Order: sequence, then C-alpha cells, then structure tokens
Amino acid sequence: METLGGTGTASILDGLAWEWMKLKEEESAARARRLEIEERILCGMEKKDEGTVTDKTEFFRISVTYGMDRKTDSALVPTLQIPDEIRDKVFRKKYEVSVTELRKVMDYLPDIYEEIAKAVTAKPSKPSFKIEELKK
Repeated sequence: METLGGTGTASILDGLAWEWMKLKEEESAARARRLEIEERILCGMEKKDEGTVTDKTEFFRISVTYGMDRKTDSALVPTLQIPDEIRDKVFRKKYEVSVTELRKVMDYLPDIYEEIAKAVTAKPSKPSFKIEELKK
C-alpha cells in the first residue's frame, strides 16, 4: 500500500480516513448551527399547518414550506366503512421489491425472474461509509 511518506506508518487510506473524520465533524457542527438559525428564522415568520409563507427583507426573500407527514395503517384501510371508489382514490397501493425474495427467484427460478425484471429497475446506490478511529 502507498504511504504518505516518511517512515511509512501512515498509509494513504489512513490520511484520507483522518481527513474524512475531521470533515464529518465540521459538517455536523455546520448542520447544528444551520438548524439553530432555521429555528430563529421560524420565530419571525407566520406559522401554518401546511403551505408556504414568504417574507421579503431588504436583501432576501425567505420562503418556509410547512407540511404534514401522514402515515397509513395498511392493515386498517381494508376494514374502513367507506365506498371502494373513495378508498381507491384516497389510498394508493404501492408495490415494493422484497430484495430477499427477489434474490431467491433470481437464483432458483430464472425464467420467472426474467419476467419480474421487466418491472424492476436497479441502479447502484451511493456507498455509505463508517470510519472509526482505532484506539491503541
């Protein structure tokens, strides 16, 4: 493995990992500060349950969009005493891939997988990192 020089005790990866850890610390501090500032901005703006409010200052246009996160109890939906046409408009059905089951079909039922693959798009996700400093 290449080294950063000197006696060869610090590899290129060690240097990059150290720099990554320091940048993550800076990023966390910057995020915390940004969230503090957002809270202070919210104190001076109109509040809404949902929708956007905009204020203009001498130098900036500030828009804040408020929203509601809504979750559905999927087991309860079919039992609701409402007309089917309303249920079908209010509640969308969502198909999701079970990766575990997809891999089984891919390995053991290639003919069926070929048909399933028509409905599934796969693309590489962003790699995630976990870097921990070793205590010596």
